[in-house]
Amino acid sequence: MNNKEKVLLINELIELQQVEEFTQQLEETPLTEDIVAMLPSSVRNKNHHFLMELRQTGKLVRPMPVPLSEFVSAATGFVVKQSTIDQMEREEYRLLIRNKLIPSTKLEIYPDIDRATETIEHYNFQLKTPNGYVDRNTGGVDMVRVAFKTFDEEQSDNNVGRIIDAQQGHKTARNEIDWLLQNLESIKEGNYNTQYHDETRVGYLEV
Repeated sequence: MNNKEKVLLINELIELQQVEEFTQQLEETPLTEDIVAMLPSSVRNKNHHFLMELRQTGKLVRPMPVPLSEFVSAATGFVVKQSTIDQMEREEYRLLIRNKLIPSTKLEIYPDIDRATETIEHYNFQLKTPNGYVDRNTGGVDMVRVAFKTFDEEQSDNNVGRIIDAQQGHKTARNEIDWLLQNLESIKEGNYNTQYHDETRVGYLEV
């Protein structure tokens, strides 16, 4: 091996060590998506697989939003959670657009989920009854942005907790949606700057 080949090998080993040290540092302090977003798109695209690997291992995470109470205190418009918007019926969402509330400062969306990496999950499932299994589903009919997973009879029996979580999460979202629509005119006029929801974060996400 000549000196030139040795130099190339040493450089490769140094780079490997730097990568290893970098990933070890991310074990303690994960990288956040907002930092990655600052990179040129060409760099992100070239390193897409590496970034996906970091996401899958929890080394690249979304930045934590400010607490909901702080977000509401700082807001000047009506606050609604992103998970609620995603579970609206499409016609309800179009109503917000027609009333020029999306986008606007009169309706402020709290980022309780990261739409770049998370999707609310709902289910088509089989409900066990005394007369056998019947088809059922969680959520609404034509929601804005959710992912549906289909369970057979056995999977439905084994995922009762996830199904109940999805049902309860949708019920909470519907309460907020109904309150939003009931106060639509007041929000549109900029006279309503509070919110209707609780602190519970949706817990059924497809990542």
